[in-house]
Amino acid sequence: FSHYSRARTDYTQLRFEIDKASYVVFDRQSDEDGSMEKSGGVEVTVEDGKSETTIACGGTYTSRLGKLQKAVPCDTEDALNMGSCPE
Repeated sequence: FSHYSRARTDYTQLRFEIDKASYVVFDRQSDEDGSMEKSGGVEVTVEDGKSETTIACGGTYTSRLGKLQKAVPCDTEDALNMGSCPE
């Protein structure tokens, strides 16, 4: 689990691997230029980064990724956490 937040920006994502594929379920919100941009979906990377696909959420969606924060481990390898994972 990874989360980064500051004024007008909020990124949440969950990364996991199955076989030779890495998955990142994400929700990203940013309002840095005065217009709220929101994106969510799944990024899939196969075979050591040779092929990457992003599947975007269609239409309006409600993210509940934050509810997983206490249920899954903090992703110590993700820069979004900025080294804030508990030891």
